[in-house]
Amino acid sequence: MLALWQPAGPAAATNCATANLYFAGGVTDFSSATRGARADIQIPTTVPTICTGAADASKFSDAWSMVFAYNPSHSTYYYAQVGFGKDTLTETQNSYLPNARLTSFAQYRKSDGSNWTTAIFAAPTLGSTVTYKNNWRSDDGHIHMLADGVQYLETNYDPTSYWDSSWQGQFENETGYRDTQTWGTLNDKTIWTHVDKSDSSGNWSSFGSMTAVNQGNGAWSVNTFHPASGGWGVMVWTP
Repeated sequence: MLALWQPAGPAAATNCATANLYFAGGVTDFSSATRGARADIQIPTTVPTICTGAADASKFSDAWSMVFAYNPSHSTYYYAQVGFGKDTLTETQNSYLPNARLTSFAQYRKSDGSNWTTAIFAAPTLGSTVTYKNNWRSDDGHIHMLADGVQYLETNYDPTSYWDSSWQGQFENETGYRDTQTWGTLNDKTIWTHVDKSDSSGNWSSFGSMTAVNQGNGAWSVNTFHPASGGWGVMVWTP
């Protein structure tokens, strides 16, 4: 996800040779007190340029909030996430569109390997702020994935009986190539605020720590900060 970009608007990505999963944003410590993750995401007005390599599954740039954990019995990571992006994702496992489009999505993973469950819904309004929440509820034991209070997906199992007891919040932009742009420019950043966790009783509070993640090899910028609203915030952009 790299190229020579101007802040006023993205130029074409030029080097899209190595497909993988690359992240930029903030992650919290693992904690057994974390049972959900949410954030208000300020969505930029500038749409990122996506690499047009051969792998349809890697033609994306997404931003989301996620609750994430590990299953030690299976040596596999699991998650529930909700967010938006420009991508080729569909609701059919291992099926992708040939070209990326704007969309919103929710997704969770339970099984080993690459198995996941996805819901696709309408893209958010560019320039708006949306609350993306992954909320584990004690009444049914499921994680509910919501955007501005509207549920788009829920797990069909209780992660507290399947995941390791310590969970993590992740608030990141994810791409399939380092030369794909993240969402956000120098003057129009992707910003996560009201970054909170829930406990097993459904009480929400700020995370105690936030660690910046930037796998862009110098192509992207990340900043973790303390917003006026309190707690932690995260900014991501392509300079």
